[in-house]
Amino acid sequence: MSSKNVVAKVAQPYAEALISIMKASNNLEAANKDITFILDVLLSNKSLGLFFDNPVIANQDKKNLISKVFAEHVSSTVLDFLMVLVDRGRIKLLQNVAEKYLELAYKLSSITVAKVQTVQSFSPDQEVALIAKIKAMTKSDEVKLIVEIDEGLLGGFTVQVDSKIIDASLKGKIRQVASHLDVII
Repeated sequence: MSSKNVVAKVAQPYAEALISIMKASNNLEAANKDITFILDVLLSNKSLGLFFDNPVIANQDKKNLISKVFAEHVSSTVLDFLMVLVDRGRIKLLQNVAEKYLELAYKLSSITVAKVQTVQSFSPDQEVALIAKIKAMTKSDEVKLIVEIDEGLLGGFTVQVDSKIIDASLKGKIRQVASHLDVII
């Protein structure tokens, strides 16, 4: 089993627990916004993830940083949930837990989630066009894009919807040509 699968299996129960808590208190929509905010912060600030991943940094320091960064932007329930992740030594999986949470929450709301990796941000027109294409491809009424900047793609983008991946990146095209030439990159 790959480490990615192990991480997903560990993140799943935490995401399910948060969904259960938020559904019971009728705060699912607010939690979705909170978790989206947290995920946006993590994706835009890689050093924050590295801080949470560092085992040398004391849990209290991690809790203090979480309070400083998120206290004014998320509900007390979500903040308490983050503290539980710290106490259980799972805060390093926060991005995975947040992604799994949103995946489950959107599934509950019948929203298709598309994870997009791109070299640079899309313009609003490009984003609308991509959403329209994904809606047509998945026959979905609503699509939510999770965009991550990855300069390693060299150009273009990749889209992942469930287990289907569309690779329109320059790196992917080079890999295709290399495979036809029997060259390993």
